[in-house]
Amino acid sequence: YFLDEACYAEELGFDAVALNEHHGNPFCMGSVMNVEAAILARITKKVKIVLIGNPLPVIKHPLRMAEELAEIDLISRGRLVTGWVRGAGSEQFFNNANPAYNREMFNEAHDFIVQAWTRPGPWRYEGKHFHYR
Repeated sequence: YFLDEACYAEELGFDAVALNEHHGNPFCMGSVMNVEAAILARITKKVKIVLIGNPLPVIKHPLRMAEELAEIDLISRGRLVTGWVRGAGSEQFFNNANPAYNREMFNEAHDFIVQAWTRPGPWRYEGKHFHYR
């Protein structure tokens, strides 16, 4: 499995290993990228862990995503490099996400996560698709 390959890449001196996530299609061997990243955060020491795409428009709530990624970054001691994607059509279908709102849900979830990571103290968010009080 690729976790062993990621460890080997670290032994060979690679700077980073990258993970991606797709649902309902043959483009990816893994479908729970954040779990895989958490495992790599624990079993590797130096290599950066690059996430090429949590599909934001199909997640239930961006606060959960922000918390998961922050925890992985803590476990890895700052080696997490995260990226987000809008997702593919099949991912929207399998998650009951309306493709008409894909871009605005992506933008709103992205802004929400950045605020969750950077705003000090208690805060609230009132968006069209996501709310937090």
